[in-house]
Amino acid sequence: MKKIIEVNRDQIHLITKTERLERVYKKGTRYYIIALEEAWDRYLDLSELEGEDAFRVMYNNPSMYFLVGKKIDKFTKAWSKKGLTREDFTSIFWATAWKVTEEHTFRDDYFLYEKIPKALEGAGIDYVRSCLNTDKRKASHDTVSYKDSTSYRFEGDVETNILIEQYCNDIERALLHTYLESPTISYAELGRLHGINHHQKVKRILENSLNKLRTAMLE
Repeated sequence: MKKIIEVNRDQIHLITKTERLERVYKKGTRYYIIALEEAWDRYLDLSELEGEDAFRVMYNNPSMYFLVGKKIDKFTKAWSKKGLTREDFTSIFWATAWKVTEEHTFRDDYFLYEKIPKALEGAGIDYVRSCLNTDKRKASHDTVSYKDSTSYRFEGDVETNILIEQYCNDIERALLHTYLESPTISYAELGRLHGINHHQKVKRILENSLNKLRTAMLE
């Protein structure tokens, strides 16, 4: 009679996550990822006794502080001139980090270190978008300026992405993102990368997408 071997799904899941960790990240980054998971484990134990106060374990953790602080710096730099303060983003991002920490489990496919930045980015964009919708002209003023019909200048990755996502279609988004990543790229090369046969069509699409942004800001 064959012996039935019980499969520990949690253990297999942990092994799979660990193998991905070693495959994807360098040793230094792996250290911070594991350190944050260990801090979360301590947070779980303390939360039963201290409730919300237990989050101090995460707040004081170097990995968490780095992730949240980096996003605060990024969004503040992009939006301080538009009236959005560092205090706004600090409050939003720490509240988001706490929520993600509370909802995190051992069975999640991703480590907390991987989940926090994505959650913060989403929360920041949602907040900025709400401000744009509240006062579009004020928040978007001077985001795009024209030197001539084919010259582009954008201020800040965050606001650029928000405007593109709001007002451009798929091909316009693709062209703009590639152009912003490589501003010296030719129209012909842009077309080749995105399956457009003629460089004049690429130029026309880029100009149309900028006109959309310009029109939206004047509404």
